[in-house]
Amino acid sequence: MLLFYITYIVPLSVLIPLVTALINFKYLSKPFKIIFWFVLFSGVINTFSMMLVDVFHKQNLIIFHLYTIFEFVMLSIFYCCFQNKRGRNIITWVLGIFTILYLVNFYFQSISINNTYTHSLSAIIIIAYSMQFIFKQSEKYDKANWGYDGLNWINTGILIYYSSCLFLFMTSNYFLTASKFIGELIWTTHDTILFLEYILFAIGFYKCKTHPTISTY
Repeated sequence: MLLFYITYIVPLSVLIPLVTALINFKYLSKPFKIIFWFVLFSGVINTFSMMLVDVFHKQNLIIFHLYTIFEFVMLSIFYCCFQNKRGRNIITWVLGIFTILYLVNFYFQSISINNTYTHSLSAIIIIAYSMQFIFKQSEKYDKANWGYDGLNWINTGILIYYSSCLFLFMTSNYFLTASKFIGELIWTTHDTILFLEYILFAIGFYKCKTHPTISTY
């Protein structure tokens, strides 16, 4: 049952936000569309990664290396939508510096192991993006109206996922050699958090109709 949950239920749960977004696609503003494409390509990458292991019996670590830079770029572009010119310039510099560090990291960690340094760094930066977004949104909404903005649900999903999984990103190479029970426990926890993120994304897409016109801060 656990294997079925990890192998089928969680990967297929990506359809929940995707279908919700497609139903409301004409109402999606630029930030929502960025998250839509992010979720879509994440689902494709995860499916391909599983096929490498289950069908072709190949190592899929190269997929995770590529996914690290993909998710960081996409989410940086997403948070750029809420920045003024100075903020966008800062994120552009962060993107450039991170890309250099990402490439340099291959000198310290080979492609045959998890990129714990850069993956952890990307998670920390994304958490910082998310916290800044919360701070800015708190100036626009009181607690009673927070839930009306679909972007708040999207941001909550991102914050919960990356803050909850940061420890896993930092120690993932250890779990490659851990016992089967520990491995299953850790990855089941990860997949459950991912499932929650998809649910929050779906709520965000559902509430996109009530989202006000985007403006930079």
